[in-house]
Amino acid sequence: MRRAAFAVAAVFMLVVSPWMRGQTRIASDIEIREMEEEARKAKGFDAKVSAHYNLGELRHERNESEAAQRHYQTTLQLARDERNAARRDHSIPRYALACSWSGVALAGLGRDSEAFAVLEEAVRYAADSPGVWNLYSSAMFRLGVPQKAIGAARMSVAAAERKMPVQAPVRQLLELNVHRYALAQALLNVRGGAEDQEGATIPRQVTP
Repeated sequence: MRRAAFAVAAVFMLVVSPWMRGQTRIASDIEIREMEEEARKAKGFDAKVSAHYNLGELRHERNESEAAQRHYQTTLQLARDERNAARRDHSIPRYALACSWSGVALAGLGRDSEAFAVLEEAVRYAADSPGVWNLYSSAMFRLGVPQKAIGAARMSVAAAERKMPVQAPVRQLLELNVHRYALAQALLNVRGGAEDQEGATIPRQVTP
């Protein structure tokens, strides 16, 4: 199975799955510096947590383990703070999403059992959230459990399709397409490339 890197799309609050990047392209020093500047300027939980997680993944890609671990740890702390704030505000959707971010951060840190536990907590509270399932899928890939990653990717697509109105705005259509492409690439990578009929068929469902 080909290794690939994560890219978190903060606009949609979902992870563009590692399956979607094919062969890994190593980030340049300039790209890293630009992302670090974006992380420093980020406002709000969504922007901050995705920026630091992306940086962790890029550092991991470059075999810079210590720097990657620092960004994963920052991601985890941001997610824990958001979970606490969501509990105080009695906001279940925020709490579930923060649990999901905790899960991918813990997966990056190699803390498998803790990652599983907090991800299960997330889907208990928000089983209908495409973003929560997308993050679950990405964490399973990081933990080396591809079949669970595919299963969670299926759930993210199904949840996104259920939420799609008849006259969907462009933002929602783009988000659904990202989920579909992530599932397709997962199937193609895990099941043997172009020979997988299901993975090859899914892109045809993408909404133009």
